[in-house]
Parts: sequence; C-alpha cells; structure tokens
Amino acid sequence: MLTAYLSAHSRTLVPNNYHNGHPDLVVAGAYPDNAVKGGERGVEVKATTKRGGAVDTHGARDQWFCVFVYTVDRATQPMTARTPLRFTEVYLAHVTTHDFRRNERGELGTRTATLHRDGIAKLRQSWVYLDDGPDKGTS
Repeated sequence: MLTAYLSAHSRTLVPNNYHNGHPDLVVAGAYPDNAVKGGERGVEVKATTKRGGAVDTHGARDQWFCVFVYTVDRATQPMTARTPLRFTEVYLAHVTTHDFRRNERGELGTRTATLHRDGIAKLRQSWVYLDDGPDKGTS
C-alpha cells in the first residue's frame, strides 16, 4: 500500500517489479523493466508500530531507508467504533551497512538486521513527519 501510494505521487520512483526484490521503490529506468533482485538505486520502505522507527530488515545494506510508524486501535469493541489507523512518524535517511547490527537466528529462523543505536539516531535525525498529538506513539 505504501509503496504504491509513494510511487503514484513521485516523479522518479516506481515499484520494484521483481517479486520480493530490494529496494521496494526503484528509480524509474535504472533497471530493465524496473525490476531488480538486489539494487542500490531506490528506497526501502518499512512500517511499524514501534515508536522511533526501529524495524528489522532482511539484511544490512547501503540504502535509502524510509520508515512509517503508525498507531492502530485493536481493542475497542465493537470494531466499528475503533479509531482509524494513523501515521505518527515518518523517517527517511541514507544508511550504510555500518549502521546495522546483525540478529543471528536459530536453524529455522531467518537472519535479520536492525539499525544499531547510532544508526537509529541517524534515522531519527532525518524525520519527515512527527505527530505532536496527545496520544502519539500508542498502539
């Protein structure tokens, strides 16, 4: 949803047509058929409910990294009375492999990477939107 919306409102970014390719959005025309398994020209997009934008990725890369933080009401009953999903933070920064820590997994798990303390600080310094509402960060 986010990549489709962002590409629809971008002059140069389009969805990566490679199934599960990286990054999610690529620079139009940078790759044949706008499809690449693992490219460097584009933006990786993530969404999380974790305040501050900490989110796991499938590997540490030099990349433009965009993180949307949102709140969602999962408790109010009846469901029709729930408040709508709301974005509270948006970050966009260029990060490098040195900004990540690697999370080793067991035999059946997929290895992931997460921005380490300095990497997440770099991301947070490059905020695009911060909601200053009274219930910021609740999920």
